Amino acid sequence: MSKRIGKMGVRLPLWLTLLLTFALTVQACEAGGNDQKRKPKRKRKSVTVVKKVRYSEEKNLFFDFYAPKFRRTEKLPLVIFIHGGGWRSGNRKRGKKLCTRLARSGFAAVSIDYTLSPQAPFPAACKDVKTAIRYFRANADKWGIDPERIGLIGNSAGAHLAAFAATNDDPRYEQGEDWPGVSSRVQAVVAQFGPYDYLAQKAGELVQTFLGGSPDQKPEVYREASPITHVSADDPPLLLIHGEKDRVVPIEHAERMYRAYQNAGAPVEFIRVKNAGHALKKRGWFGKVQPSRKEIEKRILQFLQTYLWQDNQVKDDPK
Repeated sequence: MSKRIGKMGVRLPLWLTLLLTFALTVQACEAGGNDQKRKPKRKRKSVTVVKKVRYSEEKNLFFDFYAPKFRRTEKLPLVIFIHGGGWRSGNRKRGKKLCTRLARSGFAAVSIDYTLSPQAPFPAACKDVKTAIRYFRANADKWGIDPERIGLIGNSAGAHLAAFAATNDDPRYEQGEDWPGVSSRVQAVVAQFGPYDYLAQKAGELVQTFLGGSPDQKPEVYREASPITHVSADDPPLLLIHGEKDRVVPIEHAERMYRAYQNAGAPVEFIRVKNAGHALKKRGWFGKVQPSRKEIEKRILQFLQTYLWQDNQVKDDPK
């Protein structure tokens, strides 16, 4: 038996026709499989990362550094991220995503460790944040940053530490062997869902551990640790972000801090996030989180650009 193939009318045996068909099918399948296994091209890295650098010899504390691979200017503005975790847990690794986004937008960014409350209560962590600021101001040339354009971003407990560093210029919190005599002032602060007035709610276990006792035991410490008590007209611009349905840290903290800034005549912005609980997570059955996370990120970037970027810098996000 044979079969006619092609226009020339060549006849091949059926068994040979079937064999050729099988071979061509196997070849096609292998080619398709190779296409599926082929890895996509890697995107060109746009961010340079340097991990686990010590900023405090005295306490052995570290940071991770992020910067755009291709700089727009020789000296970049710096944003320091301070993680949350109830002052009791967390580390600098929580800032990876945010710092990467900031670096892609033209900032230098760092995420820092600080002393957690089980190791030492207030004011240890507050001093650490100020030490980090002094480190970068003292080592600005080494990292290619502008020492006069430093900002802070803090979440939850980190927001408290950021607000405290921004409002409290008491020399007692500058004490230590690391970078003495260098200023810890900053030029902008973003504080998200943090506590700023310890009289605004009953002190829970996390707060008592951080402050070393109850309000009855240490009333002066509670007052001193509240950033709201240190607000003055020369404090850096502040952006407050808080969920209206936050049950961990009530929005009353942000409301009071906002009014304190306004009363002092210091620049302040306040984003009230509808249908959001702590960490801006959706809370409730109805309604979307408004503004959305994407919109909030955009406003954070705009705020930092306004107060940390120079006029000649291009304000966009090259993703």
